[in-house]
Amino acid sequence: MTGLVQGTPPNASKNPCDSLTHCHDLYRQRIGDALREFARCMQDQVPPLSICAVACLVLCVPLLAGTPIAYLACVAACEFGCTVAGVIDWQSCESLLTFATDNAKASYCGCIAWKESNCRSVDWEIDIVGCAP
Repeated sequence: MTGLVQGTPPNASKNPCDSLTHCHDLYRQRIGDALREFARCMQDQVPPLSICAVACLVLCVPLLAGTPIAYLACVAACEFGCTVAGVIDWQSCESLLTFATDNAKASYCGCIAWKESNCRSVDWEIDIVGCAP
């Protein structure tokens, strides 16, 4: 972060000192990106319901010779198994989200520090995430 304080502004296309919400806007954008990536990761963990349902219907066909209840129980258990198997890696998605939100906070705090070192005090932003040690 010290490189940010002495280096170039966090977003060189705009002067951060000209906006009272520059760091906040970047932080919100990064958090939004992190949440979208988390949702995408979770979506990738679960197989499409139609594939799972078809597979379960086919796998349980031998039970059709018995009672319909046995067949339905087989299909329900199978679909539940598909869903559980699909979300087993939720911890990876959660780890990615944690990393991204921590990174967003660190970037935000670097931006706040840069503004406090390079802008007039009237252009400083209110710290919304608790950057102070």
